Amino acid sequence: MENLVQIKINEIPSKTWSWLKMNKATVDVEKNYSQKQIVIENSSKNIKIESNKNFIPLKSEEKYTLKDFDFVKILKDSINSQDVITFFGVEEEPVIIKVDYSDSENSVSSQKLIFKEGSKGKVIFIYSSKKESCGTSFISTEIIAEKNSSVEIVKVQLLDEKFNQIDDTTFFCDENANASLKLIQLGGEKIYSSVHTNLEGYKSNFYSETGYFCKQNQEFDFNHVCYQFGKKTDCKMYVNGTLKDNAKKTYRGVIDFKNGCSGSTGDEQEQVLLLNREVVNNSIPVILCDEEDVSGEHGSSIGRLSDEILFYMESHGISKEKAENIMARAKVQSVISKINDKKTEEIALEFLNQIFGED
Repeated sequence: MENLVQIKINEIPSKTWSWLKMNKATVDVEKNYSQKQIVIENSSKNIKIESNKNFIPLKSEEKYTLKDFDFVKILKDSINSQDVITFFGVEEEPVIIKVDYSDSENSVSSQKLIFKEGSKGKVIFIYSSKKESCGTSFISTEIIAEKNSSVEIVKVQLLDEKFNQIDDTTFFCDENANASLKLIQLGGEKIYSSVHTNLEGYKSNFYSETGYFCKQNQEFDFNHVCYQFGKKTDCKMYVNGTLKDNAKKTYRGVIDFKNGCSGSTGDEQEQVLLLNREVVNNSIPVILCDEEDVSGEHGSSIGRLSDEILFYMESHGISKEKAENIMARAKVQSVISKINDKKTEEIALEFLNQIFGED
C-alpha cells in the first residue's frame, strides 16, 4: 500500500445525493508512471506528426473546470512531451494508433489532435495488452476541431482481464465543426472512461456511440459530459451494453446547456441489458439548463430479456444462454460495424469471439 495513492476521477458536474456514492469514482493507483511510446500508422501530405516538448496538460485546465485535477497532476508529473497530430486537408485513410502494454506496466500517454479549418480525418486507437498481464494506463486525448472541420475518433479497448485503464477524451469544437466518437469497451478489469465535449462554436455538433460488454468481476465507470456554449449546437450521446456475472457499471451522462446557446438541441439515451441478478448497474442521465430556447431529451432503458423473446428463441432451438449471448453480442457489434475500417473491425470481432467462446 506504500506505493499507492488515492485519486478522485469521473466527477459529475451536478452532484446527486451523496449516500448514493455515484458523484465520482475513487481509485487507488500507483504513485509513479513512465511515459508510453505509441505507434502511429499512416501519414500523408495532409498530416503532420510531431512531439510537443513544451507540454502543458490540456487547454481545458486553463479555460474550464472540466478536468479531474488528480488526473491532470499525474499527467504533469509523468509526461515530458505530447504527441501532436495535425490535419491540414481531407484525409480519407484513417490514422491508426496502436498501444500495446506489457506485464506490470504503469504508464501515461497524451495525444493532441488538431483538425485545421475545413479539414477532415479519422483517428483510430486500439488498446491491447499481453495475455495474463496486469498494470494501469493513463490516457489523455485532446481534440481541437476548428471551423468547418470534420472529426471522427474511434477507441477500441481490448485489454486483458487484469489490466486497468483511465482514459480521458476531450473535444473543443468551433463553428460548424462536426465531431464524432465511437467507444468499444470489452476488456480490462477496471475501466474508467471520461468524455468532455465543448461545443463552443455556432452550429457545432457532437455524436457519440458506446458499446460495451461487462462480465465476471469487471467494473466499468463512464462519465460522458457535453457542454453546449454556442448557438444552435447539437449533441447526441448513445450508450448500449450488457452486464453479466458479477459485473458492475456506472454511467454518468450529462448534457449541459450553457447561457447563450439558444436554439441548441441534445439527446442522450442508454440501454442496459442485465443477464444476472448479481450485477450492479448505476445510471445517472442528467440535463442541466441555463438557457430557455433549447430542446433536450434523456433516458435510460434497463432490463432483462423478455419472456416473449426467450420463448421465440427457444421455439427456434436456441437455448436461453445462447439467446443472451446473441443479444449481448449484437449490442457491441452494432457499434463495431460502424468503424468503417476493415482491419480494425476484424481485430475487435476476433476479441469478441474469444469473449463468447467462438474463436
